[in-house]
Amino acid sequence: MVLGTIIPFGWKVVWPYAETGVAPADWTWPTVSATVVLLAGIYVYLGGMFYQRFATEVSDQGVSLPTFKGRRHVAWSEVHRIGVRGPELLLDAPGGVVVVNVLCFSNSKSVAQYIQAHLAPSAGQQNSAA
Repeated sequence: MVLGTIIPFGWKVVWPYAETGVAPADWTWPTVSATVVLLAGIYVYLGGMFYQRFATEVSDQGVSLPTFKGRRHVAWSEVHRIGVRGPELLLDAPGGVVVVNVLCFSNSKSVAQYIQAHLAPSAGQQNSAA
């Protein structure tokens, strides 16, 4: 994705500027700056999302995932319901839904079985296709 946006931006704006010393007529410095800030914001958001998915920890105590305010820990006893959306397990907890993408683990099938084994019997499974 990064190359898919940087290459066209470089070809359309940076290369003409490097050759002529003048930015293309349809690209002013405010639009170039706004584009760079927007792309940087998108990359930071996506990087944080990927980090959160891959840094999620599943243990005997519950699920722990990183947030911008620190780690959020959800004990198994706090999970009310589990839903399935593609490769993601949606754990419904008091603080909101916790998403565990099983594809981010080396053995996705065993992670799903591990989570199911640790859930309280009262936590029903809800299949919801997106």
